[in-house]
Amino acid sequence: MPKESRKYDFGSLFVEAGATANKLHVVWRDNKWYLIREDKIRPIYHGISKTRVLCKALDFFLRMDLDALVVHNHDGSVEEMIPIEDIRGMIKTTTTNKRTNLRLE
Repeated sequence: MPKESRKYDFGSLFVEAGATANKLHVVWRDNKWYLIREDKIRPIYHGISKTRVLCKALDFFLRMDLDALVVHNHDGSVEEMIPIEDIRGMIKTTTTNKRTNLRLE
């Protein structure tokens, strides 16, 4: 029997972050961190570790055309909004550093 996915109303959280239907949110619900797009009803991913969910968010950014990543606190308020340009820069820097370290070793 397929596992049923919960639907949540994240609308108020999206409004606080300036809803554009093109952001990815990391939110806390029911003792788990959820990764959800503004234009979707069901979460894309969930986990107990905020770090793991943030890593998964970076994976999705590589495959989707999104504007920003919005990270929320436990209470739902916006902790940080990271524009796509900053995320691309982080990924490019990380990749460059890995290549440099491989050459130096």
